[in-house]
Amino acid sequence: MASPSDQAQEYAADVVATLAALGVTSHIETQEARSGDALLVLPGSKLEVEVKTLLRPEAVGAILGSHRRRRPLLIISDRIPEVARERLREAGINFYDRSGHLRIVAPPVVIDTGVPSLVNTTATSHPLDTPTGRDVAIACLADARRAHGVRETARWVDRDPGSVSRVMSALRSEGLLSEDGRPAIPGLFRSLASHWRRSAIALSKAPEPGMARLTDQLRLGLDDHAEVGWALTDTVAAQAWGAPIVARGDYPPDFYVPDGPTLRRAELLLGRAERPELRGCTVAVTPAPVVCHRRVERGVDFPVASHVVVALDLALDPSRGAEALRAWRPKDVTRVW
Repeated sequence: MASPSDQAQEYAADVVATLAALGVTSHIETQEARSGDALLVLPGSKLEVEVKTLLRPEAVGAILGSHRRRRPLLIISDRIPEVARERLREAGINFYDRSGHLRIVAPPVVIDTGVPSLVNTTATSHPLDTPTGRDVAIACLADARRAHGVRETARWVDRDPGSVSRVMSALRSEGLLSEDGRPAIPGLFRSLASHWRRSAIALSKAPEPGMARLTDQLRLGLDDHAEVGWALTDTVAAQAWGAPIVARGDYPPDFYVPDGPTLRRAELLLGRAERPELRGCTVAVTPAPVVCHRRVERGVDFPVASHVVVALDLALDPSRGAEALRAWRPKDVTRVW
């Protein structure tokens, strides 16, 4: 195993090689480094280098408190979670995440870009790549001002406590949950948004609550919001939650459905729209099962998805939806975006 000083030299050399690939000439000095592990010499400036095995978000505060140097700092780590990256950016600290990102702001050198990974990342996927991970994230964000335990969260999302525990542990490692299960705001929402996908199909007609036989066939779940059923989302749901988004009164609703068979049944019974502008509604299989299990009453014809889910769908639209999201200040729930 390499000694700490050998590792620092190896990692510093990786920075030099990465900079060279980006067209920036640099080299390492060791004799002049006093408080850091090495000194990175760039055109016009020098950076003190510190190597960290894993930089957790909570460790950034300690770095800021101890940073009393005459030169700018460059942190190098095998992995720096996105939340920690943002805190380093806000503090003006440079970093090299060996799993794939380099940020150096030392004019005339200004770099903030993805780079090839030097770390083996094949062992695990991101926790929010899985339905269970997205369920847990929604559960924590839905009641964002308090701590969340494994068992209560498992009950809320109707998942095995073991799988929920693993997800929560992974989210802590990413800096997205505190040790007692409080979500990082807006870090967890933003990370979830980057993993959120909605593949909707346009149908010719929208379901009508008064058609009992059709309601049962489609598994709308109108009688009991606590049972699994369709969840209204996006524009019409955002209006129901009080978001400042404008749409005409007959704007086609958008729904999440619990599974693929329900979606295919809806397509069979309601028909596929010939063109998107002729749609009566859209339907999509939910990316997180809890969406169709934890629905709420908001004074409209259909049960509505959580405000977190509605916000995630607004965030998918980089223009109109994102603008409404920025202006949305909910009164009865916590703003997590």
